[in-house]
Amino acid sequence: MSIKGKLKKINEEALPLYEIFINEDDETGMNLISVVEKPAIEIKGYAFSDIVELEFKQEEDKQIIVGPALIPNKKIRRQDEDGNMYYVFFSKETIEKMVEKFNRFGSNRKINVEHTDRMIDAFIMEDWIVEDQYYDKSKKYGFEVPVGTYMIKVKIEDKNFWMEEVKGNGKFGFSIEGLLGQQLVTMSEIKEDTFQSYDDYPKAASENAKIALRWAEENGRVIVTGK
Repeated sequence: MSIKGKLKKINEEALPLYEIFINEDDETGMNLISVVEKPAIEIKGYAFSDIVELEFKQEEDKQIIVGPALIPNKKIRRQDEDGNMYYVFFSKETIEKMVEKFNRFGSNRKINVEHTDRMIDAFIMEDWIVEDQYYDKSKKYGFEVPVGTYMIKVKIEDKNFWMEEVKGNGKFGFSIEGLLGQQLVTMSEIKEDTFQSYDDYPKAASENAKIALRWAEENGRVIVTGK
């Protein structure tokens, strides 16, 4: 005799909502950029390759990825090790502080793969925060992102990683990790229409999410990722 369980419907409006924050005078902030297959912000970057040179008519890989790493006021659904769901979000002000602090300490080569200890031979060529929805450089690359979005342009110097992981496995999304604080907020404190929500924890990734959260709680590191 088989027993079929029923899926419990989640009341999205009842999930707790936490705002991410950092402080200027401690170690909180963004420490690393991670190249991932499934970014939490749900928007992938563009991988530039096979560019045809106008004069020489030759094809060559530029090995460059461009895309958003953080989007302000976008609700990111998380899950703790007990299976409880909640949301986190970054304000425009917090993103600006994080980016400034990240660049202040010259962290442009701190890039790993899928939030593991595997570092990539790569560096951030350029990064910027979107200041104008219509005339920002992100439009050049085909992105429709709100003001306050953190965009990065990464050069992958490892040819094998580019061929096997970026081109082969579709790893051209960005995610961030670092020591981040969070505080509970209520919808009465903020405008509901400023948020976009989605589920970044598909069933197949739930176990990985629990492991990542457990590690973060033990080490004080919050990982914002779709894996």
